[in-house]
Amino acid sequence: MKLKIILFLTFLISFFSTAHTVEKPWATEVIHNETSLVFKFYKERSYVTRLVMYKDRETERNDFQNYFDCTKIIDEYRYCALKSVLPFSRLWGSQYSRVCARDVSSPRVDCKSFKIMDMSYVEPINVNFDRLPPTSGGDVVITGSFLRFVGGPNTLDNSIDHYNPFVVKGDFSDPSFNCNNITVTIRPGSGQFWVYLMDGPIGEVLISYEPPKISSFIPDSSKQIITIDGDNFFTDNSLVQVYFDNIQQQNINITISHKQIQVKNFNRTDPGPMSTGITVNGVSIKKNYIHCFPAIITSVSSVSNEIGGIVTIKGSKLSSTSNSSLIPTITIGNKQCKFIKSTTTELECKLDPNVSAGKNLSVDVNFNGCNSISSGSTPVTFTYNIPTLSNGSYSNGIITLIGENLGNNKESFVQLYAKGIDIKIDKFNISSDEKSLTFKLPILRCKSFNINFTRNEISINTISISASLSINVINKPSVSNGTLFIELYYIDCQINSSLTPTFAVINSLTNQCSIPSLQTTSNYYQTTCSIPYGTGLNRQFTLKYNSELVNNKFSYAQPIINDIINKDNKTLSCGSIITVSGNNLLTNDEEFKVKVLANNEDTTIIKQDENILIVKYDNNDSPLNVSVFIGNDLISNVTLTYLEPIITVVPNIKNNKDGISIIIGGISLLNIINSSLTLSSNDNNNTTIPLKCNIQCSISPNDTFYYNNATLSSNEIDITNYTDRLSCHSNSIINETSGVLNLQFTSTSFHFGVKIDEIEFSSSSSSSSSSSSSSPSSSPTSSPSSSPSSSLSSSLSSSLSSSSSLSSGSKSCKFSSGTIAGITIGCVAVVGALVAII
Repeated sequence: MKLKIILFLTFLISFFSTAHTVEKPWATEVIHNETSLVFKFYKERSYVTRLVMYKDRETERNDFQNYFDCTKIIDEYRYCALKSVLPFSRLWGSQYSRVCARDVSSPRVDCKSFKIMDMSYVEPINVNFDRLPPTSGGDVVITGSFLRFVGGPNTLDNSIDHYNPFVVKGDFSDPSFNCNNITVTIRPGSGQFWVYLMDGPIGEVLISYEPPKISSFIPDSSKQIITIDGDNFFTDNSLVQVYFDNIQQQNINITISHKQIQVKNFNRTDPGPMSTGITVNGVSIKKNYIHCFPAIITSVSSVSNEIGGIVTIKGSKLSSTSNSSLIPTITIGNKQCKFIKSTTTELECKLDPNVSAGKNLSVDVNFNGCNSISSGSTPVTFTYNIPTLSNGSYSNGIITLIGENLGNNKESFVQLYAKGIDIKIDKFNISSDEKSLTFKLPILRCKSFNINFTRNEISINTISISASLSINVINKPSVSNGTLFIELYYIDCQINSSLTPTFAVINSLTNQCSIPSLQTTSNYYQTTCSIPYGTGLNRQFTLKYNSELVNNKFSYAQPIINDIINKDNKTLSCGSIITVSGNNLLTNDEEFKVKVLANNEDTTIIKQDENILIVKYDNNDSPLNVSVFIGNDLISNVTLTYLEPIITVVPNIKNNKDGISIIIGGISLLNIINSSLTLSSNDNNNTTIPLKCNIQCSISPNDTFYYNNATLSSNEIDITNYTDRLSCHSNSIINETSGVLNLQFTSTSFHFGVKIDEIEFSSSSSSSSSSSSSSPSSSPTSSPSSSPSSSLSSSLSSSLSSSSSLSSGSKSCKFSSGTIAGITIGCVAVVGALVAII
């Protein structure tokens, strides 16, 4: 509405001001882009108020309502900005389009006197052609802004023919027509030319016809004609220049307008690439076309078919007559053949010694990137050293293949395949004459398989081979676990459930094994066999399955030493018991036999099973340096000390006509220094009677000494329940009924109040007393079948005096009143030692 009011006021001013003449406006500058148009005037001079667009010389556009906003004045200049209802894409008009102008001093507006082109030149901007026109002509799309501001609109002047403009397609009167995107039909032509986007020789843009391009190059040596196919060659021979390797050709002819040129009287005898360039009316091809004149091969022969032979190639263009230094690159089967010499019709080259053999190999003679061709429709190829296989065999894990031309490791490989098997073998040995090949057969579960040999990508005949049964023992049984797990290789993969392997150790019975089963973890078959209990390494055995017999060896598990488990590193002075724990301790093979040394001396085994070894050391050296060996290897080393003496049983002293005697029970009683019996008289004078003592150790060989675990298991016995026997006697005749027994050991002493039996004179008593006094003087041993405690208890039948109490240093023993036979003393000589009551 605002725009209509302004246009109406402009009309009224123009109507009432006809008597005044308006000065011709002249813009000092045009400022424009895709969305705006501004004219710059001196502020004191005339300026524009509106555009009056004409379709042609006479017809005014009535759809383009507009005005100029000229209110902006900066310094000496007035800026008039175009305001329009329609977008700039509809800004078009002929060269007869005008402007409405007014003076600063008068309100009169003149819309008839001034053309737009009289006031200023509005240059098209952002002009772009979607393509260059072909020489045969065609439509070109031009985009930009202000393309038809004062031009055409349906014609486009050009420099080719000023009287024959190009046609601009489209209806400019269509409200949807975009004046910034026009399609122009270009007539056929060549070279560069101008187009004028504004009527008259202004608004020019320089373009050219599309450059020539080559699509194919066809030489005919028999006619000495080169035919070049392509486009944009135009129609005028005089405007076209053709260059071969930068040499202009004189005999050219456009045989098909725009599309084909023939060059006559040209013959190329040399092989290699040739560069072709074409210029049409000053417009040159963008990139020269490279055509290869190939060497032509008619046949290939060889002086020697062995590796390193000389190959002879026959044909044409096999050498350059104009450039003797042009040496071709020759390949046979993608391997180089070293150039020796050549003429235009024959070439010789030599294969390198490391080049592999091949069948129907391609042959190429290449000059500067131009590959050769064969003269006929079938490519010429070359074949030499074809490998063959005649037979194969298996022995002791090795496959041997016999054949011819087997090549070498770098160019050959072997493939094994069968049901579920596909293995590539790339490590093998080939004889120097290339007639035999050997390799180690990998482990397979199936007996029969196929072998395929490939050399230089040539696969030859396949042969089938069967391997012999092979086995592998995958465990070491312990002495008491007679089960052996065996993997089976190279067997018939169709398992017959009625056939089971048999197993026999040398000099032993034959046992049946389980039916072979496929193991998911190893992908091989496995069987389980029962074997005799035993020990040792490399035990020979035989396994028979499906009529095949295999010899092999197995070993029992080797000993493992865990520890010497004497509690607190203590042992008994009387017996020196040493206990070793571990696994597989029954192994008797010399290389892995368990040995225990004490102070570098042998010990005596008193008990041995899979997990416990108990030995005894007969000397009483202290401390004991104990070493455990498996074979000759030292496994464990520890120092043991002796337990302090512990008295567990003190009976009555026996008295007869031969003297007195007593058998004392205890633990670790070996190192006694002195013993005596002290008697008290009525006059308070004490009498001391020396005693002579002998020790009888009473450790059972079937008992376990001091396991570490606090709670004893059913098969373990606390050694403190056992008693050494200390037999003491004197020939003195006494009449006292009580006294004090004194025992002095290396590290401690004991004093016990004891009762003395009345003297016996009967013959039985004499015999008994004599037996008691003489028995300890021998070297007694404990019977494994009787308990030392019970044996000692039966020997001790005396009564102790009531309420007797004796002391020695810091150690003392106090006995309760009463008379009992074989009483056990709860007095401990070593702090921390446990003594059980029996």
